[in-house]
Amino acid sequence: MTLTAELRQTLEALPHLHGRKVKEAGLHGNVVLVSFFASWCPPC
Repeated sequence: MTLTAELRQTLEALPHLHGRKVKEAGLHGNVVLVSFFASWCPPC
């Protein structure tokens, strides 16, 4: 099974948990989990 999604915004523009730079080229061919949450949302 192949699941793909088109990036709407570059990953380099998103903040990294540890402040590192994210390079999209380094993610090619890997499974990537991007977790979105809101600090004001208890279940999140």
